[in-house]
Amino acid sequence: MTLEIKLLDLGRISYADGWIHQKRIFNERRADIISDHLLFAEHNPVITLGADPRWNKVHVSPEQISSAGVDYVQSERGGGTAYLGPGQLIGYTIMNIAPYGGVLNFMIKLEETMIKTAQDFGINVQRRDTHNPTTEKPYRATWYLDEGKPKVLCTKGIKVALAGNSIYTHHGFALNVNRPTQNYFHFVDQCGFPASEVEPIYMSDILGKNLCLDDVKKSIAHNFRKIFAQPKLCKGVLAHE
Repeated sequence: MTLEIKLLDLGRISYADGWIHQKRIFNERRADIISDHLLFAEHNPVITLGADPRWNKVHVSPEQISSAGVDYVQSERGGGTAYLGPGQLIGYTIMNIAPYGGVLNFMIKLEETMIKTAQDFGINVQRRDTHNPTTEKPYRATWYLDEGKPKVLCTKGIKVALAGNSIYTHHGFALNVNRPTQNYFHFVDQCGFPASEVEPIYMSDILGKNLCLDDVKKSIAHNFRKIFAQPKLCKGVLAHE
């Protein structure tokens, strides 16, 4: 059995407006009105708070955030504080993930999608199961080894809702593609980690040039559909580095 996955590109959009689309599609998916969806977006600068307050670490005041032109919102995903902004390709996975073996196997497949996509552009990345020193919870990220130091190329954060034998999810991943002239990662500890432990890196940093976002979207879409083509348990094991 092959499951249908539909693509929707929201383009450049605020996080709040993107959430309106997410919520509508999520509710329709949970009601089995539509099939699984992968949504692409690029957000205006925003700091989002996760559902677990222990992971929400913000270093500046709301006034400083506002004066920098950065939105500040409480999200409904798991995890903690995250900065999202221009140059990142956001992917929202609105799916029933039960056929893929549940949350861990879904995340492994999502990471495999990011690994294959990076490889399409000549970038070698890896899984690295890191635990938050405060909460002892895993931090889901895809890492690039930059002169011996692991840096984060792609982060993941989802929210799930159970309904019978189904597990429906929204939110997804943020892939750092083109480094903007200004970002605000330093305003927060991503998911509660000290910035020195989860320093971001962009594909453009590694390649020395900007990429066409449409090309990256096509690569993700191809790999996503290929990896999620057959709903079966993933046999992979997370690498511990």
